[in-house]
Amino acid sequence: MKRILLCFSIFLLLLSTLPAASWTPDTVKVGTLNDQWTMGGINRNDDDQYSYGIDFIVAAEAWELSLDFIGVTNRGWKDVWTEGKSDQNPTSWYEGRYDLIDLDFKFKTYPVDIPGLRISVFPYAGFNMVGNFGLEWVQNLIHKISHIHDVHIEYEPQGTYLFPVLGADISIASSFNFADERMSSSSIGISADFNTDNAIGYETSQYVGGSIFIERNKEKIINLSLGYKWIQQHTDWKTHSLAAWYYSGPTFSFLLNAGALTIDYTAGLAHRSGYTTIYVDIMSFWETPVWKESDISVRVGYARQAKRNFNNLQLGMAIGDLPLNLVVSTRYVAGNPLNPADEFKADNHITPRKKFNCSSWTIGIEYESPSDWSDGWVSFFVRASMGIDNLMITTLTNTIREEPLPSIDEADILFIADLEAGIALLPEGLLKAGIATYQLFVSVGVTYYPDGEAARYYLDKYDNGNRGDMVALLLPRATFGLEIGLDL
Repeated sequence: MKRILLCFSIFLLLLSTLPAASWTPDTVKVGTLNDQWTMGGINRNDDDQYSYGIDFIVAAEAWELSLDFIGVTNRGWKDVWTEGKSDQNPTSWYEGRYDLIDLDFKFKTYPVDIPGLRISVFPYAGFNMVGNFGLEWVQNLIHKISHIHDVHIEYEPQGTYLFPVLGADISIASSFNFADERMSSSSIGISADFNTDNAIGYETSQYVGGSIFIERNKEKIINLSLGYKWIQQHTDWKTHSLAAWYYSGPTFSFLLNAGALTIDYTAGLAHRSGYTTIYVDIMSFWETPVWKESDISVRVGYARQAKRNFNNLQLGMAIGDLPLNLVVSTRYVAGNPLNPADEFKADNHITPRKKFNCSSWTIGIEYESPSDWSDGWVSFFVRASMGIDNLMITTLTNTIREEPLPSIDEADILFIADLEAGIALLPEGLLKAGIATYQLFVSVGVTYYPDGEAARYYLDKYDNGNRGDMVALLLPRATFGLEIGLDL
């Protein structure tokens, strides 16, 4: 505790040298974390490990305070499974859970900040607290509302533990303003990123990676990162050891900062683990908007297809002055129960959990019609695209003591073509926050599978359909959600 107080005293002394404006908070974000948002199926949703949480961020120009509540679960594991080996011995099986509170105060400095080059060093201090803080109740409340089986697992740590944290984010970035005059306030760049995080007595981690990003006023709008993370565990909790194993190794992250809405995705690629945190920035509703026209469009929402709800994300960029957008989209359902009613009633220590994953990635062209006739309240769009669809059925056996392996996958990657038509409602600029404007959209479409036989194998299992023998397969769908225009 003395070390924590000393660290905070040093930070407060450094802050006292800053201008008063740097102290004033300009960001207050509230977020929720869940592993069902897998960003197009890059990770598998087992509803385990880092599966849910609540996050808060308060930030100013020179500092950031973050507070995370994360429920960590282990529904069942055997140590040899981390080595890819089988084990039928029921006595080597174990389960557990714990709740993690992570509080960090970060100080932002820029030792080098010149055109084309910026070095940022963000040291931080705080603490991790581990114990039982009621997140099992939160998880089961969400499961009850969603009609999902309860998760009752004994807490592994007995008592509450406090661990001081010291760390730093370091980045060396090079960026250049866009040549297009209307996007001259923003820049595109690359960076080398480093992190060291030391929760003394709990765990230490190091990260090395690289990013490509679009930013405005030092704030990332879009950020894609690839890297490698090392995690060293300093406790004897098996649940902690497993969580560290899942998130060690190659990593991928994606950040989309769309005014009032932020989507922050993290994945451990080695073991297909991951989660997304979706934030709402409360302060953005009181700031003076800077949006004037949209350079990038984003659609987030839900699609109804094959009797299930899919998460939908699309990024689009205008092609010159034409009424056309180049679009990249993903539509996915992540680890939904294959038979929800059966799983809800079943004992997972006897019956394995069966989950369906379907994730498509497409690229295409979208045409937007002029909306002058409605004063912008209604505009039409048509999109044609093609890509791949990854269909997978996973049988999770890790909850059963006698099983030799934790899971079995059946998977296939199929070619698809998409056709979609819809309408966007509300004029651009009517609802806006920061660099973003918001509209509603509704669309209908169809997905074409040339290899209908392969698609039918998975889809019939998923929705109990009976499509019969077919050479090709057409699946209709309906989509709705939020369309966001970003001014770069």
